Amino acid sequence: MQLETSLALMASLSQATDAADLHRRVEKSVRAIGCEHFLIAMEVRLPVGPDIQHVDSGYPERWQRRYQEKQFVRVDPTLGYCKTNTAPVIWNPSMYSEMSHELMEESSSYGLGNGVSVGVHASNSVKSMFSIARDKPFGDEHEATLVKAAGQLIANAVHVKTAELIIPGLFSALAPPLTEREYACLQLAALGKGSGVIADLLNIAEPTVNYHLSKVMKKLGVATRVQAVALAVHLKILR
Repeated sequence: MQLETSLALMASLSQATDAADLHRRVEKSVRAIGCEHFLIAMEVRLPVGPDIQHVDSGYPERWQRRYQEKQFVRVDPTLGYCKTNTAPVIWNPSMYSEMSHELMEESSSYGLGNGVSVGVHASNSVKSMFSIARDKPFGDEHEATLVKAAGQLIANAVHVKTAELIIPGLFSALAPPLTEREYACLQLAALGKGSGVIADLLNIAEPTVNYHLSKVMKKLGVATRVQAVALAVHLKILR
């Protein structure tokens, strides 16, 4: 592992301009520390509705298909670990239960037998996981320690850039278009105004306000005005 080269590549992650550029830079950084594959996964929990998830896998495509086919996501111990821990962990047999033993054996056959996973928690609602993998075991404790440290540095940089470059686009994709009147009603509802007050302010009938807000709730897939406002704020519909 060439320290100067590795550090320079890690520092360059902050200069990524889009998702494809970030992928290329991460790939170079991972290879510089003696690994061959990587996985980036981020989850943003919304106040209502489904969570937003982003995955960028540098694992072999055949393994990605196999992983989905066998639904290994249900038993993958690295996922559970990174949801509750932020310390880097070296993959080891003790992580795998009887239910995930098949995952351990099959991943090894695809050149993913050894690796490190790191969880990054910006908050309870925004978490990510970064994993690096390779075929051969780590040579000694010193190499394993260096890879763990490098993995943590890359994981934090990747978390920041993923949140900056990719998550806003996922929010936008979930944000339904609102008519001018729907937006006006929602904005006033966010200020705590009731239907009667909104009707007076917009000079429209109260049933019309209720109609517009019901349309907003339907578009957002929520059941109440409070949920609509909360989700609209997270999706940057309301600022």
